[in-house]
Amino acid sequence: MMASYISADKIEEIRSAADIVEIVSNYVTLKQRGKNYFGLCPFHPEKTPSFSVNPEKQIFHCFGCGVGGNVIAFIMKIENLQFPEAVKFLADKLGITIPEIASGGERSKERLTLFKVNKFAAEYFQHNLLNTNAGKPALEYLQQRGFSEEIIHKFQLGFAPDCWDGLLRAAQKQNISAEWLYKVGLVIPKGQGGYYDRFRGRVIFPIHNLAGMVVGFGGRILQVEVEAPKYINSPETPVYQKGRILYGLFQNKEAVREHDQVILVEGYADLLSLVQFGVDNVVATSGTALTAEQARVILRYTRNVVILYDGDIAGALAAMRGVDVLLAEGLQVKVVMLPQEHDPDTFVRQQGKEELLKLIANAQDFIDFKITAFTAEKALDSPQRKAELVRILTETIAQIKDEVMRNFYIKDVAEKLDVEEAVIHREMARIFRRRSTQTVKESLPPVSNARLKAEQGLIEILIRFQNMIPPVYHHLELEEICDHKNRELLSLIFQHYTAHGRVNPQHLMDYIDDGEMLNLLANILAKDEEPNFDVQRWAEDCVRTIKIGNIQQQINQIRQQMKQAKIKGEETANLEVEYMRLKQLQTNLKKQRLFEEQ
Repeated sequence: MMASYISADKIEEIRSAADIVEIVSNYVTLKQRGKNYFGLCPFHPEKTPSFSVNPEKQIFHCFGCGVGGNVIAFIMKIENLQFPEAVKFLADKLGITIPEIASGGERSKERLTLFKVNKFAAEYFQHNLLNTNAGKPALEYLQQRGFSEEIIHKFQLGFAPDCWDGLLRAAQKQNISAEWLYKVGLVIPKGQGGYYDRFRGRVIFPIHNLAGMVVGFGGRILQVEVEAPKYINSPETPVYQKGRILYGLFQNKEAVREHDQVILVEGYADLLSLVQFGVDNVVATSGTALTAEQARVILRYTRNVVILYDGDIAGALAAMRGVDVLLAEGLQVKVVMLPQEHDPDTFVRQQGKEELLKLIANAQDFIDFKITAFTAEKALDSPQRKAELVRILTETIAQIKDEVMRNFYIKDVAEKLDVEEAVIHREMARIFRRRSTQTVKESLPPVSNARLKAEQGLIEILIRFQNMIPPVYHHLELEEICDHKNRELLSLIFQHYTAHGRVNPQHLMDYIDDGEMLNLLANILAKDEEPNFDVQRWAEDCVRTIKIGNIQQQINQIRQQMKQAKIKGEETANLEVEYMRLKQLQTNLKKQRLFEEQ
């Protein structure tokens, strides 16, 4: 159980101010169904929404993976923070001031500090762009590219001056050490000791997570004649994993939801130009290969993806790889083939929004795109080339989980390439056989025994039907609970009831830092149906099962002692008497009523 480092009144103020639907919606697209909201779980891959948010009870619960809790527990899990830091995170979002946290988890405290360092750096870069003479060429460059003041502020664009220690010196004035700058990848160690700025003479693109926190940076060189990479990015850090972040999703997620479609581009400038021209349902991979984790993030907001990569060969190859990644995660994919001399940035600036929207409206199905891309490089002038294309397309179709859709595309490929459907089905079967040999089957978790089920049943009873707490507390000793987590939670319930005369599950969650127990509590709170059975009898049966199980454990120990005594030739009379007493006690428990009728 967790001790709170912030006053209970302040925690209650923050929790009351934080609407769980609004907070969760920063990370998951929620749709109302009855009195609850549902979306795709951010904590495990799924195709059908099983993640539920209850605004009345202010809890979340996933019926797929079992995770659950209140709004603080959600932030703890999704932002990888411990309790005090999650409270502070929410307070910052809500504009509530709380005292400095005296202590807490070192890793989550470090994450909060890294966020603060990145925030400082983003503000430093933007100040340089907008308010210094050194930043004027960068500002003119952005204005020449057509980026408005609104875009510059919305995406927090900035400028890193062309000097070795500009950020270092500015950070030192704010008591931010070089070591912290190094941890977020903003400085690089010198060979002879010390550090120097990573970003120099570059336009800066801050990268945000879904909560709007700056987690990393991209930088474009301003003087193109300089021998240096055109773009560089922050390295991987504790708060920035490139394969999990999509540039622009924080700013554009509402537009993606509204359009029920996302346009996927590669670069920062591609995204900014599209947004500048009013096409704002767009995200970028920041020039890296699309990952399954990024595809799952997209799936939280829409199933429909249009890939809009560069018109050259590299862009086509990246799009071909991206198609397979997206299909494997259950998304519906189309691809726009730009003219070879264009990327999304140049096309929208030269041809305009309407021409771009026409291309998007007429985007190719992924099958047609792959056929077009393949034949642009290799003519289908031999059986070998045709067979190669069939295998490529079959591998892609095999990514689709929906069997009906898979068969539709098999038929489509068979018609377009003039091959028998049976040929594609046989190739598909070969792919599935290969995959099955590579998959290690997960063993099923052991089934809980009756005693553990009774303990968890008792927890549910005491949370949902609190009039049962006194009789249970009277008849059951906490030492009789075999699972230590169940014992701690039951102890907490009894403590809260004794202190307050009732148990507030929201308050209870603040004292629990064990994920399994939080999930159990959320699962209980997610139940709305009234019982169509005798709750008192249920509670009595749970207590009886626990007590009988405890006695059986003692009987087993006596048996073992008797066995050892006989081997050693020792007297067993006293053990036999105790054995009979326990057996009789067990028999009596099975027959008698424990609680008085209520």
